[in-house]
Amino acid sequence: MVAKTAGWGRAAALGALAMAAAAVMAGLLAPPARAGTLDAVKERGYLRCGVFESAPGFSTAAADGRSRDGFMVRLCKAVAGAVTGDAGNVEYVFLNGSTRFEALRDGTVDALFDSTTWTVGRDAGTGVAFTLPVFHDGQGFVAHRRHGWTTLADVPAATVCVSSNSTSQASLADHTRRTGQALTPLVFDSWTVRWDAFLTGRCELMTTDRAVLVTHVPERVEDPQNYVVFPDVISKEPLSVAVRDDDRAWFDAVQWTLFALIAAEELEVTAATAAALRETATHPEVRRLLGAEGDVGTALGLDAEWALRAITAGGNYGEIFAATLGDDSRFGLGRGANALWNQGGLIFAPPFR
Repeated sequence: MVAKTAGWGRAAALGALAMAAAAVMAGLLAPPARAGTLDAVKERGYLRCGVFESAPGFSTAAADGRSRDGFMVRLCKAVAGAVTGDAGNVEYVFLNGSTRFEALRDGTVDALFDSTTWTVGRDAGTGVAFTLPVFHDGQGFVAHRRHGWTTLADVPAATVCVSSNSTSQASLADHTRRTGQALTPLVFDSWTVRWDAFLTGRCELMTTDRAVLVTHVPERVEDPQNYVVFPDVISKEPLSVAVRDDDRAWFDAVQWTLFALIAAEELEVTAATAAALRETATHPEVRRLLGAEGDVGTALGLDAEWALRAITAGGNYGEIFAATLGDDSRFGLGRGANALWNQGGLIFAPPFR
């Protein structure tokens, strides 16, 4: 019995040595650990946001020609304000559907603010993590009025301009497979080339997120009254901010900054009133949101006034929506599904407690 036990001991020792050697080799072969993004952004002093170069209402050159504005740009600025102390501490990196995820994974950008649709294929095993949606949309279609079509049901057959490597391409394929409707895709990598193809008649329809069509038609065509954006949508397009999925602290800082903007609208905290309310508010959740009490900032690796800076950077969620896409913009989009949860919409933030 003693000899048998000793044999087991030698086998266990050899096994332990083998496991140790394997662990050493794994350590040698593994990629170097990435520094925490939150600390890296603080040390760098500015946030690198991946955006689309020309997406009216979402990300475009501002009136001064030197800065940018739009719904996603203002969200980016809010995060910059929360993390770096100044909403102007931003570097914009222009990306497209083919380059954005690799730019995020390799650290070229810290986060994607480019109207990315959250899907299982993008979430599972790709190295990308998505915040709760910040904008709810659906895939739509636009046509010239000369065709006489006003809804998708009017279309007997058509060639459809669509972006490559996009949810629009996949959803169009699903739609034609499901319905049998004769919609033939014409696929483009370039957003500009795709628009040119549509405007010159190479395709009778163009498809992408419906809000994008509503905001682009007035910007892209000389006679927008001659184009009709169909009321139909053929998909759900929950648009989210995306970060790498290997850094939970950074994910939390970004996600809760976005939540702060939504909670501010619900609590009626605006860009103009936030600073005063930090000193005078008696509502407990407002006080926690603005850092007048509690330690939310510390838990997120931020200071007490992180949410105050995010809100004053460009307003609460409702103010940002109105200024860039809604009633105070040239587009006049209704809130619809992007209304707050207590106003019939899908936008909500967890409690600040």
